[in-house]
Amino acid sequence: IVPVAQRVGEENQSINHLMKNLEIERITISGISLGIAKACLEQCVRYANERKQFGTTIGHFQMIQKMIAEMAAETEMMEHYLYSVAKAFDQGLCDKSSAAKVKLNIPKMVTKIALDAIQIHGGYGYSREFPLERYLRDNKLMEIGAGTNEVMIIIIAKSLLELR
Repeated sequence: IVPVAQRVGEENQSINHLMKNLEIERITISGISLGIAKACLEQCVRYANERKQFGTTIGHFQMIQKMIAEMAAETEMMEHYLYSVAKAFDQGLCDKSSAAKVKLNIPKMVTKIALDAIQIHGGYGYSREFPLERYLRDNKLMEIGAGTNEVMIIIIAKSLLELR
């Protein structure tokens, strides 16, 4: 038992403090995922310009171009979305649902980006010679930490349906 003089906050209010911190944690987790997306994109661009297949770099192949272009577009969109939610949080305008939406969407999209990055690298993608297998593994934790995707869906749905 913690002595009264050493307690932080009001008695029986610790859950409220923890829940308030979950919003910033969810936003922060989304930022970590965004960093993983950027790292995947950089690695893919570098690899597509270096790896040769059939006498040319794989960056000349349309499917590789498509995958990299989609990664870039999704990463930029996630960055703008995350920054808008973070700004709203800083201004005291971010509710639980907004933090849950960013936490649901960004890590999930980054998992797709990491899988595409592995695909671009072929057999090297899941080897430890390249960091992509670690990026995928690390990002999976972002889908779980501070509330799973399923928990985020429940928070969002309850907010939309005005349920408690």
